[in-house]
Amino acid sequence: MMKIGIVPLSSEISGENAKEQFLGKLKERGIETEEKERANPEEIVFFAVITGGSEQKFKRIYDKFSPPYLILYDAFNNSLPAAMEILSFLNKQGLKGELIDVNNLSEKLIEEKFPLHGKTLGLIGEPSDWLIASTYPDEIYKSTFKINVVHVPLEEVFAIFRKTNDSKAKPVAEEIMKRASGIYGINEEAMIRAVKFYIALKEIIEKYALNYITVRCFDIIEPLNTTGCIALSELN
Repeated sequence: MMKIGIVPLSSEISGENAKEQFLGKLKERGIETEEKERANPEEIVFFAVITGGSEQKFKRIYDKFSPPYLILYDAFNNSLPAAMEILSFLNKQGLKGELIDVNNLSEKLIEEKFPLHGKTLGLIGEPSDWLIASTYPDEIYKSTFKINVVHVPLEEVFAIFRKTNDSKAKPVAEEIMKRASGIYGINEEAMIRAVKFYIALKEIIEKYALNYITVRCFDIIEPLNTTGCIALSELN
């Protein structure tokens, strides 16, 4: 059962019954909820507009959360008109919001909207020095994609590369060469070095349970006399 953060919004005169009915529809769809007053960047949080007259409550707390604002509504208790008013408010602020029928919310829909949620990205070596628009704080990955970030120094990969025997890499290198439609400018020795880097990356991926990686590739050429091209192709 998937668990999501929820911010219930209802008028002062509405009873607990309306809230229970609204959240009960999520439970029926296999979604557990946990009420939130403030979101962590890696969390998925939905605003549950349970009744009309809840717009001011949203206005008082929305800046404790990050866009996009996912607004759940229902066909009862003036929920939809209040949700539309909230969306109009967000549009005026230049903030992204989305209305979602509580009856349509499912684990599949959440996974489609947040395909990276809960996954881990390994930054193996920091971004190259010449990049001027491709570096972001870890918090951006968490708030925008709900993805965790692990920083792995290249030296850790180098150490695994250097302790990996050629005999371990040779069968993999031979298999890759066998699959190739043509081989130009390299020999088995070069392929073995490339495969050793592949083996090192695989060990790092398993160690840190990484789902995705980036590699500071140019910094491996001189110390290891190889490139990351074969390794990344095999991982793909």
